[in-house]
Amino acid sequence: VSIADDGRGFDADRVEDGPTDWPHYGMTTMRRRAAAIDAQIAWTSAPDAGTIVELVVPLGAAVEGTNR
Repeated sequence: VSIADDGRGFDADRVEDGPTDWPHYGMTTMRRRAAAIDAQIAWTSAPDAGTIVELVVPLGAAVEGTNR
């Protein structure tokens, strides 16, 4: 799954877990949730250039996670 926007973006090299001028719990939460289903998540962004979020979910994880 890939989601993209053409918004204001951010400096992806400077936004990681750790001390900054504002918390980034959303990225931490997305990373943890992806790991919980053996998925990979990545962000590509640059100031004034929008953002792309890519999530790769193994097919087996998606099937096992359903109630069917």
